[in-house]
Amino acid sequence: LDIFVVGLGETACDTAYGLVHQLRRSGLGAAMDIEGRSLKSQMKQANKNGADYVCIIGDDELQKGLVVLRDMKSQEQEELPMDTAEADFHSLTELLVNRIKQ
Repeated sequence: LDIFVVGLGETACDTAYGLVHQLRRSGLGAAMDIEGRSLKSQMKQANKNGADYVCIIGDDELQKGLVVLRDMKSQEQEELPMDTAEADFHSLTELLVNRIKQ
């Protein structure tokens, strides 16, 4: 699994669902939790599924126009910009695909 997308909050979960769809269309193995679990539970699920990266989207992050990308091997994370007005997440998808395929 290339990336596990974590959605925290109702709006963020909707956004995460759309992002997962776009990432899959771009050729990445992408998954997300659909049960509304806590961040800790979703991180455990990502680890159990062998995700290389986790993309965290919360309602607070949406308001700031960013997401958090965490490398599950190095445990390093960085904030990446997200254009919330962009319905298809093209810019964010391209950025994530480039980071993951490095």
